[in-house]
Amino acid sequence: MKLAEDNLKRLTKKEQQVKSAKIMAVLKYSANQPKTREAKKAALLQKYEDQRGGFKIGKI
Repeated sequence: MKLAEDNLKRLTKKEQQVKSAKIMAVLKYSANQPKTREAKKAALLQKYEDQRGGFKIGKI
């Protein structure tokens, strides 16, 4: 951990921001579990999607 802190001190401010943003993104999105949909809801959504030829953004 000490070595990682020394490396961060040597980086420019912009590089630190990019590196910390990447770390935050990994921490935020790696723990998300894939969401499953109930069978009835999935069938209903599929029916509406087939009727309309796909969903338009903002009009689900």
